[in-house]
Amino acid sequence: MEYHEAVATLEGLPHLRPDLGTDATAALLARLGNPHEAVPSVQVAGSNGKGSTARVLARILREAGADVGLYTSPDLNDLRDRIRVNGRRIPEREVTRFVADRWTNAVAAAPDGAEPTFFEAFTGLALWHFARRDVDVAVLEVGIGGRYDATSVVDPVAAAVTSVSHEHTDVLGEDLPTIARDLAQVAPDDAPLVTGAAGDALAAIREVTDVVTVGRDDGANAAAVDVRVAETATSDRRPPTSDRRLPTSDRRPPTSDRRPPTSVVSIDGPTLEVRTRTRLIGAHQAVNAGIAASLAVQVGRETARVDVDPTAADVADGIRTTTVPGRFEVRSDEPLVVLDGAHNPAACATVADALDRFDYGTLHLVLGAVREKDHVGMVRSLPDADRIHLAAPAVDRAAAVETLAAALETSLERPVGVDATADAVDPVTRHESVLDAVERAIAAAKPDDCVLVTGSLYVVAEARDRWTREPRVVRADTPARARSVMRSANVPKSVRERHADRFSGLTVRVHVRLETARELADAMDDLGGTGVVSGLDAPDRHVEVVLSGTRSRFGALRRRLRESSPADRRLASEIGIAVDRDRSGADDRDAAPDDRDAAPDDVP
Repeated sequence: MEYHEAVATLEGLPHLRPDLGTDATAALLARLGNPHEAVPSVQVAGSNGKGSTARVLARILREAGADVGLYTSPDLNDLRDRIRVNGRRIPEREVTRFVADRWTNAVAAAPDGAEPTFFEAFTGLALWHFARRDVDVAVLEVGIGGRYDATSVVDPVAAAVTSVSHEHTDVLGEDLPTIARDLAQVAPDDAPLVTGAAGDALAAIREVTDVVTVGRDDGANAAAVDVRVAETATSDRRPPTSDRRLPTSDRRPPTSDRRPPTSVVSIDGPTLEVRTRTRLIGAHQAVNAGIAASLAVQVGRETARVDVDPTAADVADGIRTTTVPGRFEVRSDEPLVVLDGAHNPAACATVADALDRFDYGTLHLVLGAVREKDHVGMVRSLPDADRIHLAAPAVDRAAAVETLAAALETSLERPVGVDATADAVDPVTRHESVLDAVERAIAAAKPDDCVLVTGSLYVVAEARDRWTREPRVVRADTPARARSVMRSANVPKSVRERHADRFSGLTVRVHVRLETARELADAMDDLGGTGVVSGLDAPDRHVEVVLSGTRSRFGALRRRLRESSPADRRLASEIGIAVDRDRSGADDRDAAPDDRDAAPDDVP
């Protein structure tokens, strides 16, 4: 079995369960030998902030010397991003081994009506991998709610509810106290629940369990942790633009005194005092850091199940070094470009608050979302924008731009929306893709303006491709090397065998979205070269495409791309830079498939 076949098998599982409960997950884990019983776990639940909190906690525990498994969702670009041990993604071979060796007796063996969903099976894969790696502790981000989530099959040594807002009301309930009580079911039996909740939500959580509050001391809890934040995220702290791959005429000289924006977080509690910088911007991220610090204290000092004792220095180092791609991620400074996957009104409000710490002129908003969200509430919570660019992410759940335009009309109380190609003065335009919207927004922005890309992690994932994809020339000058390059790009074996003898001239490998990958391969074939695409059939994730041809054919490909969309024109420039920069026509590094399993967890 090949990796792309294993992924297709996993993604062929249902994504929704008609009846709530953890029985299917428990039964799956039993057929896997109950790996979760050998791994002390921490659950992080909440409406917003749980992914950031889980990452900070994992980093703190690693600083303290522990081997840490981290399970988060969703991923931005690669399923394997969800499962990490000490910052490294689960290797492709482990995913393949799970499906090839364990599937029949573990997943497929489920009785009719009790088949695991995709999330339940992936949770089982994560816990199986953590047990095989003998991690000291597993940090598990809860999917939805708390009571019935697949991760709640574990008996946690510590747990948290980061925040409570109106999210997944069709499953969790319509009012905040009901949602809070569901989330609070992750509470451990022998330790208080750590939470950043406030008001009625906090009162409801207290009905369920004892708590340690973070940043919400109302005088009712002597163990409260008071989190204070000193913001230093202003325009003079913007990072240098990542433009090293742009044409020389488009690059700015590097400025040595530019540094990434940071905040200063002060955590003062009954057993912990920490003051440190963090690259996680906003008061809400300070609360998340405080929750992570409190969980680390519980893991190390209030349970005998984990042999780790984080110090204040470990906590400070963990908070300082954590980055969270797609959460108030600053990608450029002229103009200021911020990517944030806020997907509900509460998260959009925190983005608005964080952005208020920066100085900028005009705000250009790139907005996309999925269907089931509160679009009107999101728009009303976001900062007022001078120009709005609407686009739908390339996923089945995407909200149509007409739906977002209707939400804007409700918010602005007037008709909005014109075609992006029209000569119009309306501040709202529609685009064919997220990358087109981002390119248009950046092109229209002045150096002192701000471009905010938000509304969904799917939108942010596509937008990040503008900065993270990097076409590279690889060595494929023999059939054996061509097969190796294609294998590492997950090209199916039948395709590898059919094309291995057709590689000639230069070979370029790049990750793009599925539709673009197919278009590139078809274009190179039309031009007389060779183009092959990964077997991963995933429009919402990175897909590798391998192109081979003479320099003149790559020149023709670039000219064809330049005649297309704004996003394609930029891709043409990136391919051109890779081809023009190459002198040897060779790069052996990408021939080894296992090299890609070592992606560090804090590299955006």
